[in-house]
This record gives sequence, C-alpha cells and structure tokens, in this order.
Amino acid sequence: MQPTDLGEPPAISVLIAVHNRFEWLAAALASVRRQSVADLEIIVADSSTLDGVGDYLAHLASLDSRITVVTSPTALSAPEGRNLALLHARAPLIALLDSDDVMRPGRLAQQVEVLRNNPEVVLVASDFRRIDQWGIPLPPVRPDERPPFPMRDLTVKWRLPFDTPLGPTSMIRAHDLRAIGGFDNSHPLSDDWSAAWQLSERGALRILPEALTDWRRYFRQSSAVHRRRALVEMHLLTSHIVYSRLGCWLGPTVPALGLDASSHLPADPEELLSELLDHALTHWSPTHEERNELERECEHLIATSRRSRALLPLESSRLSATLSPAAWAPHEGHRAT
Repeated sequence: MQPTDLGEPPAISVLIAVHNRFEWLAAALASVRRQSVADLEIIVADSSTLDGVGDYLAHLASLDSRITVVTSPTALSAPEGRNLALLHARAPLIALLDSDDVMRPGRLAQQVEVLRNNPEVVLVASDFRRIDQWGIPLPPVRPDERPPFPMRDLTVKWRLPFDTPLGPTSMIRAHDLRAIGGFDNSHPLSDDWSAAWQLSERGALRILPEALTDWRRYFRQSSAVHRRRALVEMHLLTSHIVYSRLGCWLGPTVPALGLDASSHLPADPEELLSELLDHALTHWSPTHEERNELERECEHLIATSRRSRALLPLESSRLSATLSPAAWAPHEGHRAT
C-alpha cells in the first residue's frame, strides 16, 4: 500500500470507516476537528447505504479542507473500509476512530508526543471510557477485571492472546502499518487484534493510563450471530498467537462464553497461562519490574478465568464444531518440537 502524494503531508491522518451509523457520525467527526493538533487530515471511507450520509459528508468536506471523503459503491467490512482510507492517507502517523466513538480532548497531542519521543514504539493506545447511545458514561461492567494501565511493552505483548490494545484508541506509525499489509480482512470482526499481533513483531506497544476515547456501547449494537462469529475469530486468532510462541495449536472449537477475554482460552486455561508466562520469563529477558508485572497479570487472568467458568455454562463449544481451521492452522493438537 502506498499513500497518495498530494504535496506536503500533515502530521496525522485520522481514519474513519463509515457504514451507516449516521446518528453518531457528527459527534465522531466533531471530536476530531476539535483536537488541539490542527495539522491533520481526516480520511472518511464511506460505504453507507442510508440516504443523506454522502450529502452530509460532502457538505462537511466543503467546510473543512482537512476532510477527504472516499466512497465505495458496495458495502465494506471494517478492515476494508480502514484500508481504503489508508490508501489515501499521507501522514507518517495514523490515528484510528470508529464512526460511533468520540475522541476526548488532548488525545492526539498525547499520542504524538509518545511516538516522537520513543522511536521504538510502533503503536500507542490508551484506556477508554464506555458511553451509551446518548453519550452518557456507563459504569464498569466488572471493575476487578479491567487490566491495570499503563502497561509495559512486554505485558501488552503477553496479553495479546487474550485481548488487544489496538482499536479506536490507537495511533500507529504509517510505515509499520503498511509493512504488515494494513488491516487483515480475513478477520473482519477482529482485524484490530490481528494487526496488533503483527505490529508487536516490529516494535514496542504502549498503553496510556488516561481514557482518551469514548467507546460507545448500545442496545442491539450487534446481532447474536455477529457476536458468535467474532468469538470464533478471536479463538482462532488466539490459537495462532499461542502456536507462534509455544508451538501448541488449540484447535477450532470455541470454549465457554465469558465476561472477560480470558474466558476465550481452551478447557484448561491455567495450564496455558502458566506456559505462556514461563515462555515470557525465559525468552523475553524481562527486568525485575517487568517480571513482577507479568506474574501479577498471570495471577489476575487465572482468577478471572476461574470466576468466568464458575458463573457461565459451557454453551458455545458447539459453535465452531464444523468450522474449518484457518488457512495457517496446523493440525489440531500439533505441538512443534
């Protein structure tokens, strides 16, 4: 992927993929336009089918020269929309925002400072605040299950089989994002997770403690089929990451649904967590502080997994019984020697 050359590039390209969600689009765009960093461009990839979306975006672009609208005649998945926007991005730094979320004041300035002062960092994300459909902050679902912020690079990488720092809070170096081929459409519901894992092979990942993005959650945000397909994707991606580290393939069967990403582990998650911790302590040469943080994270995820298994029935093991392994999957049960 190569950026479009239209003269002197801005400092930041903000990518927003739009497919309907017209009711929240104005708030998302306004939050970017109000950022203290003015040297930016906003690339909106529009594949909406709702009347009025295209006209609204065209009008807004006529008022703000920083906005570029790229349209698609057909509906696009989230990674396809982001990749379409990425093709037109000119800045060395890429910021992500979903069309129903909101940037909080100062987000871009803080993330730019981190990347400029830390050349080894390829991605910087942050904590986030959940809001409802009207923009009202939501209480934490389970405060004891939220990971501590900020996180050291090794801790972020160690957690990648369980969750991802990428998403609507992230800023990424453009050349690193293009080097991995952009966003992975083979995981259309978890492409941010796949990108985070690939980016972790290229440099450090950083999570800031401040909630710099409002993440909108609302009733009927996704269907049951959509959520189950996302669960299957996440489990397969977990298998891929674990195999890359331990040589152990978990297979395509989806384990129990849970309140936390750690419940997406196989039947004996505690053994796997211990193996992953041993791998990190042996191969990643952590400092004393990093070692302590990794050990605390392992204890936290084991406790969370025990609670999830005790609270929820094993209701989703059948979801992917007939699902073929991904193209990169070795035979189920294989362990490298």
